Amino acid sequence: MNKQLANKKSFFLLLIKGYFDLDKSIDYQLQTRKLERQLLPLVYYVSFALLIAKIPNLFVFNSYYPNQDLQYAKLGSIVVVHIFFVPIFIYVLSFITHWFLLLFGSSSPYFSTRLAFLWSLSLGSSLIVIVSLITVFIADDKLKFFCISLSELIVIYIFARILSYAAHFKHWHIVLMSLVSIYIFLNMVLPYLN
Repeated sequence: MNKQLANKKSFFLLLIKGYFDLDKSIDYQLQTRKLERQLLPLVYYVSFALLIAKIPNLFVFNSYYPNQDLQYAKLGSIVVVHIFFVPIFIYVLSFITHWFLLLFGSSSPYFSTRLAFLWSLSLGSSLIVIVSLITVFIADDKLKFFCISLSELIVIYIFARILSYAAHFKHWHIVLMSLVSIYIFLNMVLPYLN
């Protein structure tokens, strides 16, 4: 019993340490989380973090809404979506990610892939919250775009590194370059094609 208590660490401390050694952080998660019920807090943490990331912009751009009732209605709809639908969407994405990684030779079981997916989202969504709070105070649109793009690339790096570790891929750089290419296509090429 004392050994179990000694191994328990604070979730937020694990998040902070995770940024400095991604491989060690996912290895710790794979060793300590063995049950399905241990994944659910990660799902709701990601949903809550993404909700918090949207709130600052909702109130900064309050001139966009003709009256305050519409602003609160929008906030209410965002809360409902993040409580009920985002967790389901995250589980569906983790399922798709697992099957996609299996196509490329992953030897990881479904639980490990899902845990790696959720842990990378936990690290990434924490970064998104910090950047959304910082960008509220930035007036220059180019600097704001740079900060957001840089944070998204860091999230892609975290995602590629952790999933590659869990899937036992030797060349995680290929996963990273693939995800960055998809990101560039969706954000910089596709909008100009329309």
